Amino acid sequence: MATDMSAEVVEPRRFRLHGLHETALIFLVLLGIEWIAPGPAFLARISPHPFWIPVILVSVQYGRVSGLAAAALATALAGIAGWPAQTPQEDFYTYSLRIWREPALWIIGALLIGGLRSRQIRDRQALEASLQLAEVQRNALGGFCEALQAELGQFERAAATAPAGSIAAALEALHTLRCGSGSEAAERLPETLAAWLGEARWSLHLARDGTLHRIAAVPREGGCEVAGALALSRLYDVARRTPRTLSVFEERDAEILDGVGIFACAIQDRYRASSLGLLVVEAVEPSRLSPALGLAIGLVADTLGAMFDQARAPARAPTEVPSGARELVALAAIDRARRGGRAPENAACAR
Repeated sequence: MATDMSAEVVEPRRFRLHGLHETALIFLVLLGIEWIAPGPAFLARISPHPFWIPVILVSVQYGRVSGLAAAALATALAGIAGWPAQTPQEDFYTYSLRIWREPALWIIGALLIGGLRSRQIRDRQALEASLQLAEVQRNALGGFCEALQAELGQFERAAATAPAGSIAAALEALHTLRCGSGSEAAERLPETLAAWLGEARWSLHLARDGTLHRIAAVPREGGCEVAGALALSRLYDVARRTPRTLSVFEERDAEILDGVGIFACAIQDRYRASSLGLLVVEAVEPSRLSPALGLAIGLVADTLGAMFDQARAPARAPTEVPSGARELVALAAIDRARRGGRAPENAACAR
């Protein structure tokens, strides 16, 4: 782009069409005066010659090339209009010097005056090109700054909403939880939830004889009240009949979760034949709150269900550890939702 603009600056404007029209108009007026005035070579007898007017005007307005064209046209028209008569005292050389003095001065004047004007025109064109280039650069820099600002904002949001650990760390924590026994769930669950949710308040409840018993929690200060226990029991009745994670982002779930938490998922055995307990997330950091967190909570609840189910029936074959494909899909969905500021469309039914 800079090369093209530089080429435009170096190349001067040769001749303007409207300059030719103006020159022709002035010469027509002067020739009209010549034809109307009495006597031959009326304009030639005037000193300085009236043809100086168009030559100087065109040279000053349009530069050297246009001035030379006007001088050449003035010379031709002066010959057509007629030269002054030769006197008896003049020889051929003296007469030729007298009649060609004005045309030679027209050419010299066009070269001098037009040359100065052409240099001024080139300087002005160079200044205009520099201004245009500066505007293009300014717009480009402004666009780059806006793009960088957008990327910086996206990066800051991603950094603010990123998990506490990497994807590998989250999968490793889930794998560690899955490989443990049911009795180790209370010890390993805090590390797993921290890897997936960051700092959060949560509680894990197991169902025994139709009653929920809390076995692990990062609770609110003050413990659980009776009203909270009743709401928790009602929540468990709904969660074990719902094959997904209950979320406050769903209208039909918000009323049930009111006063208990923001996410809840029933812990079921690996065949989903019975419910073993309830995992409730009461609060997370506002910057990390996203509907896609329901996917992570569902994965943790499935892992807990497999652990407890295996602990209840040790004679069964050991639970196979999946390859982690589902966890990777969930992590990708959570990451996309956080970066884009919205949940994936299938977040509600991903479980």
